[in-house]
Amino acid sequence: MVDKRKVDFEFEAKVIGGGRITIPQEFREIYNIEVGDRVRVKIIEIIKVPKSRKR
Repeated sequence: MVDKRKVDFEFEAKVIGGGRITIPQEFREIYNIEVGDRVRVKIIEIIKVPKSRKR
């Protein structure tokens, strides 16, 4: 049996190597998100950062 829980939270994440994003630790702890879990992601906005400010 698969445990599916509907949750609604929003955060901003930086795209890192391989197109990955990181779910903040606070949210992972609150929702008990563990390595291997699958999450559904909805992109609602893309914020472009000037190349001179990327690090």
